[in-house]
Amino acid sequence: MLDLSALHEFSRCHCVAICAALVPANLLISTAVIGLTMFNGSLVLRRWLSIGGVLACLLLLSHVGSWWLIGIVAPATFILPALGVLCAAVNWACWNYPVSTGQFWRSIVLPDWKASSL
Repeated sequence: MLDLSALHEFSRCHCVAICAALVPANLLISTAVIGLTMFNGSLVLRRWLSIGGVLACLLLLSHVGSWWLIGIVAPATFILPALGVLCAAVNWACWNYPVSTGQFWRSIVLPDWKASSL
């Protein structure tokens, strides 16, 4: 039988370090995927970054899950999964719908951008 108690204990003992690595990783990777999608960047790089972003989200969700297993309910245990799900949704949308997602982000970030310039 698979015993994850040591992994959960490691996750709880090193919570600050894990969150200090995974939160910026999620934000930076998702921002890079958005940028590549907005400006029609490399498809291969965008896909690899999307995979990395989803993996970082899954790690963040499993880390918070280790806190839920022992009954810790705090604002951070709800904010972090929301961030992870949001980043995973952004990565998924950029993977599956690059044209419409790119147009959406261009209209938000660069409202005066001419669609014909791409």
